Amino acid sequence: MDGNQGKHSLDPRAARRLIDAQRRAKAIAGRSSGSRIPGSPRSAGAPRPTADSRPADAPRAAAGPRSANGARPFSNAHAAGGPRAQRSGRPVAGAPGGPRSRQGSRLAGSARAAGGAAYDGSEGDLPSSFASFLRMNGRGVLSVVVTLVVVVIILFAVRGCMGSGDQDQAPEPASSSAAEQPAQSSGSAASAYVSPYDWSNLTRTNGRYAYTVDGQVVSRLGVDVSEHQTQVNWNSVAADGIDFAIVRVGYRGSSDGDIHADQYFAGNIDGAQAAGLDTGVYFFSQANTVEEAQEEADFVLSQLGGRQLDYPVVFDSETNATGVGMGRTANLSRTQMTQIAQAFCQRIEEAGYRAMVYGNTADMARYNLTGLSDYPVWWAEYGQLYPTARMDFTLWQYTNTGSVAGIDGDVDLSIDLSAAL
Repeated sequence: MDGNQGKHSLDPRAARRLIDAQRRAKAIAGRSSGSRIPGSPRSAGAPRPTADSRPADAPRAAAGPRSANGARPFSNAHAAGGPRAQRSGRPVAGAPGGPRSRQGSRLAGSARAAGGAAYDGSEGDLPSSFASFLRMNGRGVLSVVVTLVVVVIILFAVRGCMGSGDQDQAPEPASSSAAEQPAQSSGSAASAYVSPYDWSNLTRTNGRYAYTVDGQVVSRLGVDVSEHQTQVNWNSVAADGIDFAIVRVGYRGSSDGDIHADQYFAGNIDGAQAAGLDTGVYFFSQANTVEEAQEEADFVLSQLGGRQLDYPVVFDSETNATGVGMGRTANLSRTQMTQIAQAFCQRIEEAGYRAMVYGNTADMARYNLTGLSDYPVWWAEYGQLYPTARMDFTLWQYTNTGSVAGIDGDVDLSIDLSAAL
């Protein structure tokens, strides 16, 4: 018998049940696989089944009642007849579809009722529609996510490099590095130092400094000399506005280690005092032991012979000795240098004179200043508008190329600021 004739000879109700069963099977198969198996052809020339597919000669099942706006309520089987409660999620009796949640969306994993329509904008089909979107566009979404992650990582890396560069740049001191600054007292920071002087009161005219307070000059101008200046006309020096002179007594050799008297000491100290200048003396030390420092102090005292002085006896130890490069003290520790300076100054003050320590940034950095706090400092720094020392001092030697009447060639000039303290 012909197959088509057999199908058309079925009872209409039986035909309807057969069609519904086919729909349910196809719906369940589509949900489980997500799409038609690649390469599996549709029935030749057969259209997609619709919710109302039926044989041409099959009678339409009785339609359910329409709602107030005229639209027939959505149902899984038109034959069911009864209206579905609005978004109630109540499954149609006998329909194989899974139950819906309280909000009306079908529970995950539940099958769509046979003949169910595709997503129509209702909330219930959003999960399945989103899953379908991911299945179709998964690679594109993944590419976008990976690109965004890479961009974020690059931005953070660039920002970190810029920040560290900003965090790794520190300001430099005006005249020397932090490592060269003199050692400060324990518990104090060099950056917190406040000078006792107001440098806005410091003025310079024709290469000579003056410090004024309330319109009055309180500073004094001085020179220091040695045999390098040879013969000095001290009366001319005094007439050129110089107030004091510090004269070298002698020195210890940087190479041989022997003590030598300055050839012009006697003439310079006598001439300066006779011209009415206040005077002090200094000794160029290369002592590398406490005993040698005491030996140097004793030599100074013997040369003075009890002479009255207005300025201190100065201890001057320098690493770089003129004409010989590195001196005998270059490899001494800070503790050793401090002990040597203390030994010299203590011996001088025991004899009734005032002691002082001379040095520039590098020289003073070789001492523990807490151990020398009893002695004033003669600070040496050239080429600055005002001193940058982060320590107290009373004398500032501000140039070694000064010009003074009565002295041939260059001479050191210093300003005495003690009256401003």
